[in-house]
Amino acid sequence: MYKTDILISKWVNKKINKFLQTKLSTKETDIFMFTGIFSGFIIFMILFYCVILPNL
Repeated sequence: MYKTDILISKWVNKKINKFLQTKLSTKETDIFMFTGIFSGFIIFMILFYCVILPNL
C-alpha cells in the first residue's frame, strides 16, 4: 500500500470508530468500507437496469 492509502485508511478508521463508538481495526474498517461501496454499486446497477433503462 502507498503511504496515502495508509493515511486515508487510518483517517476513515478514526471517523468510523468515533461515529459508531467501536474499536474496529484498520483492516476491519477497510472491509466495512469496501462492502458499503460494493453494495452501493450493486444497488445502482439494479436501479439503472430496472428503472432508468426501460424508460429510455
